[in-house]
Amino acid sequence: MELLWLLLLMLMASSTSSRSEMKAGEVIRRSQFPEGFFFGTASSAYQYEGAVREGGRGPSIWDTFTHNHPEKIANGSNGDIAIDSYHRYKEDVRIMKDLGLNAYRFSVSWPRILPNGKLSGGVNLEGIKYYNNLIDELISKGVEPFVTLFHWDSPQALEQQYGGFLSHLIVEDFRDYADICFREFGDRVKYWITFNEPWSFSIGGYSSGILAPGRCSSQEKSGCSKGDSGREPYIVAHNQLLAHAAAVQMYRDRYQGGQKGKIGITIVSNWMIPYEDSKEDKHATKRALDFMYGWFMDPLTKGDYPVSMRTLVGNRLPKFTKEQSKVINGSFDFIGLNYYTARYIQGTKQDSNSHKSYSTDSLTNQRVERNGTDIGPKAGSSWLYIYPKGIEELLLYTKRTYNNPTIYITENGVDEVNNEKLALKEALIDNTRIEFYRQHLFHVQRVLGEGVDVRGYFAWSLFDNFEWMDGYSVRFGINYIDYKDGLKRYPKRSSQCEETKAEMTVEKVDVTVADFDAHFDRLFAAGEDVEDGGKGKVKLLLFLADRDASSNQTWCPDCNVAEPVIYDKVEAAAKEKEKDVVLLRAYVGDKPTWRDPAHPWRVDPRFKLTGVPTLIRWENGAAAARLGDDEAHLADKVDTVLNASN
Repeated sequence: MELLWLLLLMLMASSTSSRSEMKAGEVIRRSQFPEGFFFGTASSAYQYEGAVREGGRGPSIWDTFTHNHPEKIANGSNGDIAIDSYHRYKEDVRIMKDLGLNAYRFSVSWPRILPNGKLSGGVNLEGIKYYNNLIDELISKGVEPFVTLFHWDSPQALEQQYGGFLSHLIVEDFRDYADICFREFGDRVKYWITFNEPWSFSIGGYSSGILAPGRCSSQEKSGCSKGDSGREPYIVAHNQLLAHAAAVQMYRDRYQGGQKGKIGITIVSNWMIPYEDSKEDKHATKRALDFMYGWFMDPLTKGDYPVSMRTLVGNRLPKFTKEQSKVINGSFDFIGLNYYTARYIQGTKQDSNSHKSYSTDSLTNQRVERNGTDIGPKAGSSWLYIYPKGIEELLLYTKRTYNNPTIYITENGVDEVNNEKLALKEALIDNTRIEFYRQHLFHVQRVLGEGVDVRGYFAWSLFDNFEWMDGYSVRFGINYIDYKDGLKRYPKRSSQCEETKAEMTVEKVDVTVADFDAHFDRLFAAGEDVEDGGKGKVKLLLFLADRDASSNQTWCPDCNVAEPVIYDKVEAAAKEKEKDVVLLRAYVGDKPTWRDPAHPWRVDPRFKLTGVPTLIRWENGAAAARLGDDEAHLADKVDTVLNASN
């Protein structure tokens, strides 16, 4: 398997910035992205974790929404179990490592930390422990954690007590929750995201009613018994911005100096295109951007809402005080940007008799087709039409309009319908996703040449998962979840696709006898053919003695000295021959039992496989390859293995 940037790209090299469309077969290397660029995947707590009644977690508004209104979720499903990452996080992190990801964005569940939403209700130490374990596991595998504090699952207790984000009281409670996270995790977490897509939460939860807590005007949608689509979305967005600014101010005052981390917020936007080349539609397109993107970006960079919103929404749009404006303006070190799709925009006329609603306030009509042709291919979700150039246009617009902030693409992805009739082998073929990432990353690479400050890219998502109102009816993952067979994980083609000639990478993967069976086929298959005719990574197996869990050193002094030398040899040879290598460091466990003649390494026939080249094999308590006289032999052996993999 290949690194994400090789899994998903077939872009071009030095001439990319001079053309707007990519050509088939053109290739880009990771070295063409800036040093330190992150390639990762994204997730959220409610969509992944499950275990909603375990580990001291309190209920969230999504637990209430899915159980009280199953008719609003595809197939009446919910996230009670989701994909069970709460129990399988080690397996999931191992899969990230195998894919070569160097970052992972996940969210903390507020009610798992504060079951009642407030400090006065007590802190759940089991929740703290779970996220500490997840963070430590990521770091141990070389994966940088990007932590989102709020991804739509606010505590049900606060919803019942004062209406959740409809009340300004949420600002103080969110700040207290953020304080706990900064204090408990900030020594290791260096990238914080306060809110994920406040637009989606505000509109889906309080205008259209399709997301929790499911509020909207009865005129907006049948089945809405409470809410106000013309006022509540603006109040909820306002309070999210105030809560964000309060958390950022506290982080900067109390933690940032010592922890040396960065903090930002994730905003989602479609790209907007005039339906016709008319003045009216061009103005409407700017309004559409203001009402989705500028709604949040303007306060963050200018201290107030866009003029178009203040004019059209009037007194239904909350106002910032001078002090609030000052605190919100500049309250980020980076912007997370989620991009999925685009729309054609038409201008409309104001109707004084119409019911006031966010959906009509911008005086725009959004369309997915023009002259009978869709804006792009339709994906699995009804709202997602593929328009790769939109990510480039949105990034350039952000640079021009908002003074070129540091940006991480915190979500970008595509789904297919969950066709339960497909055999597993067929379901793993996701060529549309491969092409989606190939095209979008091409456009990301182009804007780097235009000076846009993009520093990372996160695919949505690592796994298929619970997709809110769509439940499990669509699949966004680069890995397949078998919902009918114990939530087993299977790599889709998009997570395996390789270039025939890749840049050199060397991964170090630790395995133990305890988990050897579960990962033998996935980790130890050497140089297997893949469908595009290329070769897999060269797998080298390095046997080491038992490891002392407290010191992370082996009980064999020679091994502690030899391991870095072996790694250097492998890395040097791999670079010279432009090979991708996985150096598998195999340990038995954390007890000094390796001298035992009944040791599993001596009896397990799999360790004698010729298809898995072994750099160190234990024989009668001695290493077959060591330092000194054997160093030349080791280099020759590495060289021979890499040559044989051509």
